Amino acid sequence: MTYTTMLDRCLCETDSDFKYYGARGIGVHPSWQVDFELFVDELYAEIGSRPRGAQLDRINNDNGYVPGNLRWATSKENNNNKSNNRIVTAFGRTQTAAQWADEYGIPRQQVSNRLSRGWEPERAVSEPIKKTNMLTIQGVTLSVMQWADMTGINRTTVSNRVRAGWTDEQCVFGKGIILVGGEVRELMKSYLQTKEKA
Repeated sequence: MTYTTMLDRCLCETDSDFKYYGARGIGVHPSWQVDFELFVDELYAEIGSRPRGAQLDRINNDNGYVPGNLRWATSKENNNNKSNNRIVTAFGRTQTAAQWADEYGIPRQQVSNRLSRGWEPERAVSEPIKKTNMLTIQGVTLSVMQWADMTGINRTTVSNRVRAGWTDEQCVFGKGIILVGGEVRELMKSYLQTKEKA
């Protein structure tokens, strides 16, 4: 971010980012608005010179560019300090969805999608991504295509259910269906016999 960018986003109502800064009450210290050299001198005296690759960041995202509220941050730290981040509390801790995603190795958008679909926060941030091509029900593991073919359910329907976070059993047989031991093996035997005759 440049000095003029900081001023424009906070003070110029026609700037495309004004709605995220000036309109939210984010301002620039009055003496810094008119004196670039003073801004640089005071900034460097307070937080030191800029480390390679660092960005100027506001410590408290709701306060302005003022003494005591600035730091050098990595792009990742800066992105986690935005007002539009999705904040998630799970396991007694509060972080952005992106921080949870990084911690558990799950794509960031996947965490947000899961939360939007009503998943409990702990499950949304920690459940590993399921490979959508293999499902295991009662000890029988088949591809989505095989399950769809065997049951007559559209493969896209099964895949969509997987992405929605349904259990393997629900993906194939729907919600509310309870299978008792051996039913899947019997279904598979019947399916294979039909295939042999064809």
